[in-house]
Amino acid sequence: RIILTRDIGILKNRLVTHGYWLRSQRPKEQLTEVINRFNLSDNFKPFNRCIECNGSIKVVNKAKIINKLKPKTIKYFKKFYRCTKCEKVYWEGSHYHRMTDRINSLQNPN
Repeated sequence: RIILTRDIGILKNRLVTHGYWLRSQRPKEQLTEVINRFNLSDNFKPFNRCIECNGSIKVVNKAKIINKLKPKTIKYFKKFYRCTKCEKVYWEGSHYHRMTDRINSLQNPN
């Protein structure tokens, strides 16, 4: 584990064996900083974990979760995913496309 901090004093504690001082104060820039510092861009595995409980997300048949969907979601979307732990349902709506664009920009900054 690595402590990420803006407080350089924390990193001076002898108990801290792995730490990194974030230079930026802006969250988006901090994320880019961490990705670059630890060479993480090739390790991205987006949309594999639930944002609620961190469980695994797997493809699920629409018929199995139709009772959890709103009418327009049923009408406009075909492919669905469900968390194997908390059973939260996901689909590739507009939020998915915005996140995909953001992830792509982090992996390929130029």
